[in-house]
Amino acid sequence: METTVKPLDENLANLNTETILEPASKGKRFIHLILDTIAIYIVYFVFALAFGVMGLGHLFESTAFLYLTYFILYFLYYFTMESQLAKTIGKMITKTKVVTPDGFKPTAKTIAGRTLCRIIPFEAFTFLGTRGLHDTLSHTLVVNEK
Repeated sequence: METTVKPLDENLANLNTETILEPASKGKRFIHLILDTIAIYIVYFVFALAFGVMGLGHLFESTAFLYLTYFILYFLYYFTMESQLAKTIGKMITKTKVVTPDGFKPTAKTIAGRTLCRIIPFEAFTFLGTRGLHDTLSHTLVVNEK
């Protein structure tokens, strides 16, 4: 499904007057979920290992600390990657990126909202419909790169 949109500001350098946005398939989105989850677990493992080396491994005995650190690293992973690059490791591999409906890179505020929406319970199941809840609520799209 292709959508033709015109950029809001035609004075921006290196933009065509029309941008073709081809949404990423559900299969690619599922691959993002798997690869990004693996990446987050690797980051979490390195973080926990660093705490252990510093003699602070006992903190991970607390369930609250486990959840809090995981949530913080989860947020930082998605926020940092998508606000800086408009993509995560999963999106890099599948050659997709996050954009606004106009085809522009989303603002940091938009990405923060998008990332917070990911923690809504059962949000991952919203992809059984047409778009995921974190896309809909943040007014973003994941599209194939040209």
